[in-house]
Amino acid sequence: MENFTWVRVYNKIAHKILEYKNKSKELAELMYRSLEDANLMYSEEKGANLDSNEGKRCRYTEIDPISFMNRFEMYNNKNRRKLIESFEKNTGMEIDIPKDFDGLPTISPQMSSVIRFMDTREIDDIPNIWELFDIALTGDMEDDNNRNKFIEYYDKVISKPCASYNISIGLFKIRPDVFLNLDHVNRIYIEREYGIKITYCPRGKKYLSIVEYIKNQLNKSNQSLLDFSYKAWKNKNNIKEKIAHGKEYSKNYNVMYGEEKMNNNRKYYWLNANPKIWSFSELKNGETIEYTAINENGNKRRIYRNYQNAKKGDMVIAYESTPIKAIVGICIIEEELKDNILKIKKLETLINPISYSDILNEKELSNMEYIQNPQGSLFALKEHE
Repeated sequence: MENFTWVRVYNKIAHKILEYKNKSKELAELMYRSLEDANLMYSEEKGANLDSNEGKRCRYTEIDPISFMNRFEMYNNKNRRKLIESFEKNTGMEIDIPKDFDGLPTISPQMSSVIRFMDTREIDDIPNIWELFDIALTGDMEDDNNRNKFIEYYDKVISKPCASYNISIGLFKIRPDVFLNLDHVNRIYIEREYGIKITYCPRGKKYLSIVEYIKNQLNKSNQSLLDFSYKAWKNKNNIKEKIAHGKEYSKNYNVMYGEEKMNNNRKYYWLNANPKIWSFSELKNGETIEYTAINENGNKRRIYRNYQNAKKGDMVIAYESTPIKAIVGICIIEEELKDNILKIKKLETLINPISYSDILNEKELSNMEYIQNPQGSLFALKEHE
């Protein structure tokens, strides 16, 4: 059977979607119409990362192109083909339905969106993704002007809480000969094959340099980025098993957070941010903030001992309070308390923020210090929490 038949189909679909660049609302309508015609509207779609307005979950009234294409990766191969057939019908296109989906990463419904909720996203969030999608799909990355434009919009987009590595997955799907997917499986495989440790989502210039290096290495054996991703995809079960159970997990966990040796004394914390005052989401991965243990009145913050106990290398869950009310990232203590200042570095932006309501539904978390009394900023977490 011919391999990679999905490549030309996805590229063709992407060009069709680009026609909706200034019609994001019409694209959302097309998405739901295609899902309904494929009888998929009430399967995985019901668990998808839907929009949110005035505290209520709802359908998207407008959608970006990468979130749209992610819908194809929420399903098994049979339903993928059904959705492609429905898209073909609703657009009047002629599409050769793929015979295979080899090497394509799947996406859970909860990770399907790369835009924030209607209540919290900024006015240029969706237009920025369109600009990135356009230049990635149609631009020559060897041209300096195109590269600079790509980097500009890539950096804008990945800084958003729902984007991060999800963007590279979207780029790979539309041009797998040009862009590299940086999902978890590929990142581990990249480290195994080339010794490149990707500790957090790279910015545009760094991302392109990684892609260029790997392409050059692959060219030596007449292989492509698609070949590389296919090998990682074929080995994904073996990779995931080693991540979860073997020494490789310990190595990668500590490499990811900048340690040479396993830290058996690591502690864990939950840090609140009020997005009306400051936001984790505005921090770039790798950026450090200084957080004071003294409030504006000169008094020690509640549970001051947590600030005293926090040590370099301890992990921090980044939570944004009302109106976001979700875990949006992962941080690390960069420097211990000195002159009542704690330095905290942001490591990861969650592709799909975890809502407070989901946390409340977990019985194992019911005794968390934050759950017991949410008044304050820095809360201790037990390792299992």
